[in-house]
Amino acid sequence: MAVTTTLLRVAELCEGLERTRSRTEKIRKVAEFLSEIGEEEVIPVVGMITGKIFPSYDRKVLDVSVGILWDNVRALIGSKIAALESEPGTSEDFPSYVRGLLARAFPMRQATLTESPLSVLEVYKLYEAIASSRGPSSRRKKSAILDALLRRCTPVEAEFVLKNLIGEMRIGFTEGLMEEAVSQAFNIDGDLVRRAVLVLGDVALAGLEAKRGGTHALLKAKLTLFHPVKPMLAANANSLEEIFTPTAGDLMVEYKLDGARVQIHKDGDNVRIFSRRLTDITDSLPEISKEAIDSLKVNSAVVEGEVIAIGRDDKPMPFQHLMRRLTRVREIEKESQKVRMGLFLFDALFLDGHIMIDEPLRTRRERLQQVSRFPLVTEIVTSQLSEAKAFFEKSVEAGHEGVMVKNPNSPYTPGIRGKQWFKVKKTLETLDLVIVAAEYGYGRRTGWLSDYHLAAYDSESGRFMEVGKTFKGLTDEEFRQVTAILKGTATRTDGNVVSVQPRLVVEVAFNEIQKSTKYESGMALRFARIKRIRLDKSPGEADTLQRVREIYERQFSRKSYF
Repeated sequence: MAVTTTLLRVAELCEGLERTRSRTEKIRKVAEFLSEIGEEEVIPVVGMITGKIFPSYDRKVLDVSVGILWDNVRALIGSKIAALESEPGTSEDFPSYVRGLLARAFPMRQATLTESPLSVLEVYKLYEAIASSRGPSSRRKKSAILDALLRRCTPVEAEFVLKNLIGEMRIGFTEGLMEEAVSQAFNIDGDLVRRAVLVLGDVALAGLEAKRGGTHALLKAKLTLFHPVKPMLAANANSLEEIFTPTAGDLMVEYKLDGARVQIHKDGDNVRIFSRRLTDITDSLPEISKEAIDSLKVNSAVVEGEVIAIGRDDKPMPFQHLMRRLTRVREIEKESQKVRMGLFLFDALFLDGHIMIDEPLRTRRERLQQVSRFPLVTEIVTSQLSEAKAFFEKSVEAGHEGVMVKNPNSPYTPGIRGKQWFKVKKTLETLDLVIVAAEYGYGRRTGWLSDYHLAAYDSESGRFMEVGKTFKGLTDEEFRQVTAILKGTATRTDGNVVSVQPRLVVEVAFNEIQKSTKYESGMALRFARIKRIRLDKSPGEADTLQRVREIYERQFSRKSYF
């Protein structure tokens, strides 16, 4: 007999996770839940808990604004809304506020708004229908689906659904914790689960295979073309001296290009290009995808590289030219005539049926050189600090950001920021932070959301916590661009302050980090200014509050605490 898991059970589980502080207890609860549900429910349940509804390879996106959701809520509650809107609670987060409205509008219907409870699979199919609604009438189609869904929700379920739709679970259950829950649920070695996630490209897929066949199934897990793999990450280093220690040995030093990291999948004449956020950007780079058919001299491949915008003098152009190209949805062919794109490869994960991620970097690089007509990122291998410093200056002189330093014997560990790869920049230290609120500006900035509340991710609480504000660094064009993005993700307005979903990442420079009683985080940036908008980065790639604190502590290697 097939298992049918209700949406209410998942919603109540997530409420319990939000109240649970113990990491071990959170993992235990989810592991127990995964062991009880049916195979076909694994991908929907994992997506609902982590807030990543569709697997990484899936091109579907929900794209539902708070405005559409609010219209549906108003229609559902009808004439009762006017009285309810004036009651306390308008400063709450949108999903919890709606839950309160529904509970007060239908005080006698807390168990369910209809007779039959919603199942996880029913709701997931409705999410897929919402994501598939496109074209001129997409808003009307989405509203109709949302209306049907919300009318069947209890207040608890409605809050949960809204959190799913706007991408704000706030329960502190990351994909890393989900990997541990899968390991515990099906009694599988944690390293094997993590490897399966790396190869399959998604924790939900790994969970499904674990449910189906346990250890044996995960041992057979193979990289699948057109399922993007999480990129291996580099740690920050303040100087080359930190890396080139007397015992370091030979290290590979590469130019650090000021571009967008891409992962290219090829199967015959079929080529797809994915961003570092695992988003399909093939349509934005038609010339690269066409060239890859012949320039990758193998039938099947997964390779990584950096795309940069190149000027008429063959020098790299500023990052915003590249981002403008990657975010275009119309007249891409025409735009490609204005801004030339260049691809420089640096790694190979899969070549003609052979998974390369366990091979040492030097072997992967040699094999990549053999099969690619695309240029490779310029590199040297050296154990000498003086040679690395000279190469660093050469990179900066060529218009690049600095260098990457890699262990030539390192395997490729997708999604992991270990001590095998490092990045060293010439610029002042920066942080990748997320905008969680914004204020309308004055004078020249009137009408734009242009004073930004910046937040770092607190891995302990699972929340984004503010560490500063700034209105500096952006051009008028960028103010307009950011305003449009933030308005589309707004969750509430309180006077001049608009709270938004934590989605937009910006690279922020600053002079110093100070202790602060103003922010719950306890930290504040001094003289913060935005260096660039990072549309290529996801909120999950933003710097953590723990890193902010590390930088604060490190300041005192040069300063007194007092």
